Amino acid sequence: MLGHTWRRSLQLRVVVSTLTLSLIVIVILGVVLTSQITDRLLEAKISAATEEMDRARNTVQAQLAGADDGNTLSSRLDGARASLSNREADGQSAGAAGTFDPALIVPGDGPLPPTVSGPADQIPESLRRFVQQGQVSYQFATVDDPDGYRGPALIVGSPTASDISTLELYLIFPLASEERSLSLMRSTMLIGGAVLLVLLAAVSMLVARQVVLPIRSASRIAVRFADGRLKERMPVRGEDDMARLAMSFNEMAESLSKQITQLEEFGNLQRRFTSDVSHELRTPLTTVRMAADLIHDSSDDLDPALRRSSELLVNELDRFEMLLNDLLEISRHDAGVA
Repeated sequence: MLGHTWRRSLQLRVVVSTLTLSLIVIVILGVVLTSQITDRLLEAKISAATEEMDRARNTVQAQLAGADDGNTLSSRLDGARASLSNREADGQSAGAAGTFDPALIVPGDGPLPPTVSGPADQIPESLRRFVQQGQVSYQFATVDDPDGYRGPALIVGSPTASDISTLELYLIFPLASEERSLSLMRSTMLIGGAVLLVLLAAVSMLVARQVVLPIRSASRIAVRFADGRLKERMPVRGEDDMARLAMSFNEMAESLSKQITQLEEFGNLQRRFTSDVSHELRTPLTTVRMAADLIHDSSDDLDPALRRSSELLVNELDRFEMLLNDLLEISRHDAGVA
């Protein structure tokens, strides 16, 4: 049923083809825009996070430099981390980078475990290797902090120049705000794409209807013309392609109508000629027939040559009479009498 409708409906094919191509274009544009916007958001996040790392590193180095050397390493790290947390709470670190959760790690010496402060278990080992080589690095990861954020995050790591030479500083920036922005953007693009598809469907249906209606009108008029209604013509409106199609159709119909009329007139003339000839020949043929029969009846009194001539005359008259009867039969058939 659907295949039959698809084959017979030009309007349906135009609308479906338009929507299919539009959907492909919208999807491609959506993917490209989403990728571009995501890249820009992450680039801005990385740039702001790197700047925040510079400020945090200076804060940690200043805090450790002013701390009492008699405190344990763990206490000193906790104090440095607290200074970062207090700085964030006071709004001094509020900026494009957003909130963060600091973590400080001092690797263990030999069999001793590392000394940490903060969610050190959320730091990827691959990122730590870069930081231990003296590089400021970053990595996207999924964090699951029991006391904090759960989800995707940007982790920036940096070595420090404090009296603790192996100290590693990490800032964990949640990407919740960026996720919400991207989710809102995707929802907006999805709704906008759906609305655009509906509008394109309406426009394509209207355009296809303007094209299909004259074609359907031409089809109906052609059917009526084939049924013998030779006066049927397409209405001509405007000067566009459809108007030229209507004019061409009407010219063709007019030419066919004239030819059909001429053929009908020629047929009538032919039938009248056949009828007239057959009737006009009937009377002289009857007279000649009577004379030939009379001669043939007296053929015994004639010499052989004349007797043979009379027989030939009768035979030819028989053939001529058969032809005349055929002509009469044809004329009756053409006239609708037979």
